[in-house]
Amino acid sequence: QVNFKGGVIGLIRKEIKGIPHYLVQSKFEPGNIGKNLISPTVQATFSNLHKKHKGKGNLFLKYFNKKNTLSKKWINEDGGRFMKKQNLHWIIKINSNFKISDDFKWITLWDILYLSKNTNFINSHLRSIISLLN
Repeated sequence: QVNFKGGVIGLIRKEIKGIPHYLVQSKFEPGNIGKNLISPTVQATFSNLHKKHKGKGNLFLKYFNKKNTLSKKWINEDGGRFMKKQNLHWIIKINSNFKISDDFKWITLWDILYLSKNTNFINSHLRSIISLLN
């Protein structure tokens, strides 16, 4: 990656019945052991976001702007295990409704924390971005 800037790890937050929920994705990636893992809303390299490889764009990136931002920080990937590689961790809050496909779901922080402590279903990027939540 140019300048060691890996990509965007984004999480959308929305209040449902007064309780904050986060939009997560069920995603299979190389290295997963036979199953999908629960991932952040957006998990993409800058090459993918700019469609350098002619892939499809990200449906949710349009919501990531200054007005909606709760937290936005550069974080070392995998705790610095990859020398100098960073990802932009960005959490936003929205109020609007939109359709989501079956591989996305709204869950609470409690759900994420429970699954992090008791299973191996939460991927490393989601584990990393929740560290920004107060």
